[in-house]
Amino acid sequence: MVLESYNISFHRWEYQRHEDFLEESLEIADIDIEGDLWSPLYGSEPSQLKVSFVDGVQRIHQFVYLSSDKDRGEGIFVSIGAGAVILIKEGNYFRSQYAVSEKERLFITNANIKGSIEVEWAGYRMSFSIVNSSKEPMNHVLNELKRLEYIVVKRVYKDFSPDFIIWDGTLKYNLRESYLPTVGAVKRHMKYFIPQERADILREMKVGQRTPLILLKSLDTERAFDRYTWYVKIDEGGIASTIRFEVPADIDKDKVIDIANTTAWLYPMITSMEFTDKRSPHNIAPLRYIEKTLSRELGDPLLLRRAIEIELSKFKG
Repeated sequence: MVLESYNISFHRWEYQRHEDFLEESLEIADIDIEGDLWSPLYGSEPSQLKVSFVDGVQRIHQFVYLSSDKDRGEGIFVSIGAGAVILIKEGNYFRSQYAVSEKERLFITNANIKGSIEVEWAGYRMSFSIVNSSKEPMNHVLNELKRLEYIVVKRVYKDFSPDFIIWDGTLKYNLRESYLPTVGAVKRHMKYFIPQERADILREMKVGQRTPLILLKSLDTERAFDRYTWYVKIDEGGIASTIRFEVPADIDKDKVIDIANTTAWLYPMITSMEFTDKRSPHNIAPLRYIEKTLSRELGDPLLLRRAIEIELSKFKG
């Protein structure tokens, strides 16, 4: 056991999601990509469509402090999973398929330990791979989840060749390859990329409409990239019922317009309902299915926490 030389103390805390502030490194470069007549645009139905949705889940099980004569630190036991759903348009209907999934159990720590930690529960053994991080472990969780989602993005593109892949959240500078047709879908707006004098368009838009394309320029050329973005109204409910989409700016403009029109046509049809999902309408049906499936596959988080506590109590200081 790699923790034999350590005293371990448990710490229960309410996990706070660390937001990604990549949006702050972008500024508006051009708002007249589709002409200077700035008004809401309706989406359009494509003749055929194969689109993939990628999302991930994380389950924080236990936070611990570690101490020994030569080392001290902290760590997090976490299970992460990522999956993809394929949506195929067949005439007036859609066929969906749960395509791929990846799952990992990790112990993220800034202590000087290597290997893995074995945990047993009801005769079933689980292995948590140790990930060393110079950052505070909580800050590293999201990086690991995005890395796993990226593996799924590459797998689904290789195995299913979708027209494009909608990846939940903003696109990452270090998880981007030009051959992958990824589209970021940003549900939580840290910043609005519309000039104040044209912001009324967000109130004027009807369900199924979008803004014209906006070109965003990166202020951090080493850690970000330029991108096209647009907003889509997916439900009745004011400005809050919009989603911002983004794609790398090196994609052909006409292709981006096709994608933008498709998202505006598609998203209002696949929103979740308030009585089935408290995060409606933004948590669309494909993402909700991915999350529910991955949650089942990762197991009951309370039972896993209890198993970890029993195993680590052998070394508890």
